[in-house]
This record gives sequence, structure tokens and C-alpha cells, in this order.
Amino acid sequence: MARGELDQETLKAIDAKLPDLRPLFRVRAHTPTCVSIVLGPQAKIRAAVAAVCLNDTFDGIAEARFAAHEALACVLWYRERSPKAPNEPAAVFFGRFYLTAAASSLYAAAEHAAELIIEMLQIDREKLTGTRSRSLQSRVAEYLTNRMPTHVISERVRSLGDSDEWRRAIDLRNRWVHDQPPTMAGHGVVYRRVERWKIVDDGRGGIADEMSFGGGDEPEYCLDDVLDFVLRALARFAEFFGALVAEFEALLTRSLGTFATADN
Repeated sequence: MARGELDQETLKAIDAKLPDLRPLFRVRAHTPTCVSIVLGPQAKIRAAVAAVCLNDTFDGIAEARFAAHEALACVLWYRERSPKAPNEPAAVFFGRFYLTAAASSLYAAAEHAAELIIEMLQIDREKLTGTRSRSLQSRVAEYLTNRMPTHVISERVRSLGDSDEWRRAIDLRNRWVHDQPPTMAGHGVVYRRVERWKIVDDGRGGIADEMSFGGGDEPEYCLDDVLDFVLRALARFAEFFGALVAEFEALLTRSLGTFATADN
């Protein structure tokens, strides 16, 4: 186990720092079978596919929230509650592990949300620019900005993408996957992936090779900073998803009303 037991009062205090997902539990009622029955076989949107994307997105948020909860719990345990506290190296190790997991789950949730938006707005995938190596969320955001800039979903996507906390959380995930994981203070001596030898002026009009010994490199992050922007990114995305759920439900209502009118 990554940490020791915390009392219920402490766990509730940690929980209060995270977004309340209970109002979003209603997405579980939007199963592919249910929405398909309600809208019927002639529905313009692929309701079953959209419903699955909706629930996948919720799963991603729930996973990110769990990871953020454990990050807070581990940091508290190793800094204050452990019999050997303070143990900053352990706090940083486990805190970084869970925060990276939270950022990765948020990234995945955003990819699922992009699929949901494609289905809801019936976006032609052939019109999404960029290669498949580029994230779907970025390609959908670009499409919405260029082709549907005033749509309420476009505005929500733009607000999320422009937020500093979201950009930093996604950068943390991208660095972790595609580059050297961001170095963090308290994690021992850290080194960047850079050449150690440097070419310098030798003081006589020529050049020389120089290398410094000891000390390592300056860490890029501190744990509390990462805690702050990942938790804010989680709250921001939960708010975004709440708005997306409301739009999905409104779309179902409009579609149902259209079919009822057509039947009459």
C-alpha cells in the first residue's frame, strides 16, 4: 500500500478539495440501448455511439479524481501523518506518480469527449485537419474554432483549452509519454537530457571543452505546484463535462420532439 490509513474526517477533508461528481452520475442512465430505443432507428445522430463516448468520458474523470485523491492523501501521509514523517522523498515519489496518472486520465477523458462531440455535432472526420499522430481533441478544437466558432460547445472547448491549468496538465502528460518526465524537486539529484560537455572561451582567443561536476540540474517543478495545476485542471474539466452532458441531454430532447412532431 502506498500510504497508511487516514481517519474518516481527514479523508472527507481531502474529498472536499475535489470536484463532486455525484451530479454527473446520471450519465449512467444514458446507455446505448436506452437512447437508441428512445430515439428510434431513424435518428440523425449515432445515439448509441455517443452514449458510449459519454460514459467513457465520465470514467476518465472518475479515474482522474481517484488519482488526485490519492496524491493528496499520500502527500499528507508522508509529510505529516507517517510515523517517520516528514518523508519528503516518499511524498514526492507517490505524489508525482498519482498526479501523472491523473493528468493521463484527463487526457484520455478529453479524447473521449472529442469523440462525443464528433457524434453530437455530426462532424465529418475527413474535415479534421492534421495527422492521426496529433490528438483528436486538438483537431476537434481547431475544427470548432474555424467552422463553428459561435456554437456553445465551441465556446466551452475554447475556454478549457485556453486555461493555464489545462495546458500545464496536458503538457505534464505529454512530457511523461513523449519526452523526459519533468524533473521535480525533492526527488533526489535530477539530471536533464542534455550534453554535459560545453564549448567555452578559453580566455586566449580560442575555445575549450568544459564540464561541471556534481550537483545535478535545477528541477523544473515542485510537488505543490503540480498538485495545484492538476487539481485545477480536474475541476475545470469536470465543469466542462457537466456542460457537455447538458448539451447531450438537450440534443436528445430536441431529437425526440422532432420525431414526435413527425409522427403527428
